[in-house]
Parts: sequence; structure tokens; C-alpha cells
Amino acid sequence: TVCIWDLRKLKEKGKSQSLDELSHDKSINSAYFSPVTGKYILSTSLDDRIRIFNSENLSSCNKEHSIVHDNHTGRWLTGFRANWHPTREDLFTVGSMSRPRQIDVYGVNGRKVLAMKDEEYLGSVCSLTVLGRNQDVMVGANSSGKLHVFK
Repeated sequence: TVCIWDLRKLKEKGKSQSLDELSHDKSINSAYFSPVTGKYILSTSLDDRIRIFNSENLSSCNKEHSIVHDNHTGRWLTGFRANWHPTREDLFTVGSMSRPRQIDVYGVNGRKVLAMKDEEYLGSVCSLTVLGRNQDVMVGANSSGKLHVFK
């Protein structure tokens, strides 16, 4: 479950109530508010779903999209964490278990926009991805510490 709390209203431990709870069937690897307005929450879960919630009303967030995505990286790899574009609310990236290895770019509508791949250089799973704030660059990192940079 993803719980949303208002830090201004927190009381003693165990006595505060969350504003909303966003249910998932299995463990959650990440949950992030969209970077510009916070209108969306993007969550990645081990139930093989990436979910986009509308968080305009924090006391009742509605699920807008649920994307089927293989999120089982196994015990030796870092779990996937879908990550927003830092200056836009309509794009996010996430690693992929697909072959050839790739990094997926999705729109906020839940549709895949692009699959970044290069069979010659990208031979491993990029569990963590990030898009540049000031430059047109995407970086994927694998569990061995190798970075893959797409310009």
C-alpha cells in the first residue's frame, strides 16, 4: 500500500490517519509525485504493474492507468523504479526485462512512447533510469554500476 500523509497533521506514533491509501497486490518498489505540479503519483510494484494515480485530491486519489510491466528483476538486481521526466508530467522512464535489453519511455496516458535500445552496447538490465533536467540525455544504471547514456 502507498499511504499519503499530511506532515502538518501528524500526531503521536500510531495515532495519525493517512489521507489516502493506494492499494497494490504485492510489494512496492517506488512511488513518486509528478515533478511539476504533483498532479500524478507513479508507482512501481512487484505485481507486474506500473500505476498512475491522479492526486489532485489527496484524500481520494483515483487510478488513471495500470500498465502491465515485468517488474521481477530477481534477487541480484535492483528493482525497477519508474521515474518521471524532471521537467514534464507527461513522460516517465523505466528499465525493462525485454530482450534485446532496453529502457522504456511511457506517456502519462499509459502508452509506450519509445524503447531505447542498442544491442551492441546495452547488454544488461538497467534497473534505474533518469532523464536530464537541462540536457536531452537519458541515463540507465545496472546493478554492476555501469551507466548507459543515451543522447
